[in-house]
Amino acid sequence: MRKLTLITVAMLLLTSVTYAQKQENIWYFGWGAGLDFTSGVPVPLTNGALSTDEGCATICNSNGELLFYTNGEVIYNRNHKAMNNGSGLQGHFSSTQSCVIVPMPGHNNLFYVFTVAAEAGNSGQANAGLSYSIVDITRNAGLGEVTTKNINLINPATEKLTAVRHRNGKDVWIIVHKWNSDEYFCYLLTCEGVKLPVVNKIGRSHVADLSANWGSASATLGCIKASPDGSRLASIWTQINTMSNGNLFSTGLLDIFSFNNGTGVMSTPVNISYGTTVKCHIQAYGVAFSPDNSRLYTSHYSSAGIGGYTQFLYQYDLTSANIAGSEKLISNEGIKAFGTMQLAPDGKIYIARTNGSAFLSCISKPNTLGIGCDYQYEGVLLNDKLSTWGLPNNWDNYNTNPKQELLSFKDTLACGSFVVLNPLVEYPASLVNFRWSDGSTAPSLKVTTPGNYWLEVITPCDTLRDTVKVTFREDCRFSVFVPNTFTPNDDGLNDVFFVVGSATEDYHFEMNIYDRWGQQLFSSSEITRGWDGKIYAKGTIAPIGVYVWKAVFQNIYSKEIKTFMGHVSIIR
Repeated sequence: MRKLTLITVAMLLLTSVTYAQKQENIWYFGWGAGLDFTSGVPVPLTNGALSTDEGCATICNSNGELLFYTNGEVIYNRNHKAMNNGSGLQGHFSSTQSCVIVPMPGHNNLFYVFTVAAEAGNSGQANAGLSYSIVDITRNAGLGEVTTKNINLINPATEKLTAVRHRNGKDVWIIVHKWNSDEYFCYLLTCEGVKLPVVNKIGRSHVADLSANWGSASATLGCIKASPDGSRLASIWTQINTMSNGNLFSTGLLDIFSFNNGTGVMSTPVNISYGTTVKCHIQAYGVAFSPDNSRLYTSHYSSAGIGGYTQFLYQYDLTSANIAGSEKLISNEGIKAFGTMQLAPDGKIYIARTNGSAFLSCISKPNTLGIGCDYQYEGVLLNDKLSTWGLPNNWDNYNTNPKQELLSFKDTLACGSFVVLNPLVEYPASLVNFRWSDGSTAPSLKVTTPGNYWLEVITPCDTLRDTVKVTFREDCRFSVFVPNTFTPNDDGLNDVFFVVGSATEDYHFEMNIYDRWGQQLFSSSEITRGWDGKIYAKGTIAPIGVYVWKAVFQNIYSKEIKTFMGHVSIIR
């Protein structure tokens, strides 16, 4: 049994991300194009069998040796031949993210190939949503065979499809968006197979004015991607708004969400729109996160621009308090459109160029803010093979060193009369059982006496166990001191308003500052970070006057809450 780390009430998490292992070393895409990243730099491949307009996926083994690849319709083995029973999958060569390959947790030889159709079924496909097929790579002398095919999960769906590693390091979320709906469906793949989805009714509905001759197709297009650490999702598409006097109006839409990769729950949407113009066709398509999770890149084109069309590449700062306001234009070009953007094993983001380009564009320093990200128009040549709209729909589809001990918290020194212990791992409630050292099966354990305590977390595929030692402090004095005036004039004396306390290391802290009308001006969750008198929403200094403060301390062991309120005056 692998170890499970116990923590106290504070659900702390340390995430370690290693991106781009050998399972993603080889790419096949477009019209016969390919790249090999084995040497650390992309080397063109010309032996691929794909001829696809958009979505595709490739997977290698842990040594970087090709296993198979697909456009969502046909699976090709490592010899570039159609795999046994590998034709007739329910993806589509012209679906944005037609397919994604996910190794089945706990089974080294089985791979799920998830597919989505084109245009939510308006392309004529019978099952126009999410389906899966299963490859057993040990069949046919190691060339693989499809043993299960076209098991439909949901109809209809847009052309968005991605996968995210579960927080436990093993299982995988498969994420799609339902058509004519605001619902994201998150299916969990475990060693037992695909579980019932977590349905997130969030964000904006993906719908279209079907009277527009390109309306439904445009509204289903566009990518969804997850950040490398699995904490965020970004989804981009086009909304056909109306037809008036023969004019088409369309808007490029981007939604960014927080994602709990333990529970499958999406939250805190950030909604960005690219605007509408009379007789203007806007098509939003590509999205990609930087390796350090701090930047987001998007692309769209507009018919009102250079030579009839302009291609736009934007960057957003995800560390900003105002993500929408952090938008930076990286490139605008009156040439072939930007397609899929994909983070590669060399840490760069490569960008497909549509409809027969002999190169990919590249963002060579994607962690860097602004134009320092180093966008390169001809990032890599393809040796006479051609790029189209798609690149392999890669994700963290490997797990070379899974760890449950995400945070070392072996000895718990508690302040107070009791401690509440919680597991660090998260699962949907229907997929996990708990067993504590006292025989109880609740999700948490209240401890009132010192000693060693263990917990077993029993999942469909594994049993995890860990032990924690609990002791209690004798000295638990707690006190706070709050000044009633300060002078934020940058003279180095009394410039910042702090709440000062003793024994505060045993507490979570939050402080908010309000004006006399109740408008929040400042917030801090660190006791060492005080208010410098600025109104951050306006970027100005607060005027001389009286302000209300509220400080909340929550004991990390007992959950006891202490709340303090008062007034502070700014003087000059």
